[in-house]
Amino acid sequence: MSDRSPIDGAQQARPGLKPTAGADGLTRMQRLLWAGQALAGDVPLYNMIHTYRFDGTLDPARFDQAFHTVVNGSDALRTVFQTDAQGLARQRIRDSVPPSLNHVDLSHHADPESAFQTWVADRCRRVLNLDRGVFDSALVRLAPDCLIWYINIHHLVVDGWAFGVFQGRLATCYEALGQNADEPIEAWPQYLPYREFEHTQQSRERAQNCAAYWAERG
Repeated sequence: MSDRSPIDGAQQARPGLKPTAGADGLTRMQRLLWAGQALAGDVPLYNMIHTYRFDGTLDPARFDQAFHTVVNGSDALRTVFQTDAQGLARQRIRDSVPPSLNHVDLSHHADPESAFQTWVADRCRRVLNLDRGVFDSALVRLAPDCLIWYINIHHLVVDGWAFGVFQGRLATCYEALGQNADEPIEAWPQYLPYREFEHTQQSRERAQNCAAYWAERG
């Protein structure tokens, strides 16, 4: 047996992710989403919410560890959004995120299913506090052998395709932790390189537009 943890590969993606000057701004799509949410006020336009039911055996502690590992292996999920002195939105990648999966027990209710529907309806209406984090998640117990995973991630950092990747990574990590696998989980792609690429492209486009403007007047 190796003394390496199966999550070592995931953790390798964490260090050194710092944007270059100017690349802490939002991408074009993120600016549209930010503006839309600003206009909507307290209406959570861009919450992306999924629930997954587990009937049978699920180890909550291992699921919690797997979730924590996946979050800390993703720069997008460690991102927070803040407004600078000029009122412009900026994003910052945290070095790590503390354990953040809530555990809720509704099994004591006379009707746990109804209690869950009430709970999730209220939870879905909440606007995420983006200067603290981009997701909200909980593992809700309805019975000794029934758990529901609730996950809400803001559309600023995830889309439908990425949600599937996140779910797959979580399942892989959960299984690896249960099998005490020797091989580390492969580090997954990060979002910062795309932000850097778009920032470079926009800077190049602005320079080309300026050059064309003055060439026409030269």
